[in-house]
Amino acid sequence: MPQTTPHHPARIQKHILLLLIACALLATVPGTAASQPTIELSREELPDFREVLTGHFSDVQYYYVSASGLDEPLQLAADAPFKVSVECHDGFSPTLTLDHHDGEVDDVRIYVRLFPEAEGTFDGAIVHTSGDAEEQILAVSAVASPTSSRRLLRKRHRDGQ
Repeated sequence: MPQTTPHHPARIQKHILLLLIACALLATVPGTAASQPTIELSREELPDFREVLTGHFSDVQYYYVSASGLDEPLQLAADAPFKVSVECHDGFSPTLTLDHHDGEVDDVRIYVRLFPEAEGTFDGAIVHTSGDAEEQILAVSAVASPTSSRRLLRKRHRDGQ
């Protein structure tokens, strides 16, 4: 008849304690289901855009976005006529999707431009969302002036065109 080893209460308590410690550590690892997803922006609003003429795009402004604990991609949505890109000179769109790596998005530079079709003041937002993370909003504002041939010539001269 095989012999059985009696269970020692101290040994069982030690295993339970180790299991509890492992669970607590796992809960603090970014990208795990137990961690709280967060999105962070480097600023709350962008500085004013310089003179923007209707039918032309503005100078570029930028900010940084980072996130942790994500289970889904980070989505950016800009109010028209603002557009966003991860490239300084092209690829501007009203929406942008950033994939995370192990739940993390590390300080990605986001470029913003205004593409006005009409003159006026434009106040809007760029909304950042991902799953259960609290959405983050960046305020954007710009004024578009009518294009006149004299203003257009001054702008082209100033820009070296």
